Amino acid sequence: MTLKYRVVLEPGEDGWIVAHVPAVKGCWSQGKTREEALANIKDALEGTLEVKRKYGDPIPEETEVEVNA
Repeated sequence: MTLKYRVVLEPGEDGWIVAHVPAVKGCWSQGKTREEALANIKDALEGTLEVKRKYGDPIPEETEVEVNA
């Protein structure tokens, strides 16, 4: 099963791009470029979901993918 999540990109105060997944509480990352921020949030999301599976926590689901920049 492939899960898809909405990713929000916003400019950070330090000039970096901040990325987060609203459906997954606490899933945040950043990058110097849009591409780096997206790669980093993908890694953060995979790690967060891995921990949730390990401890039997519910996995949030979302049906749409949207990138705001």
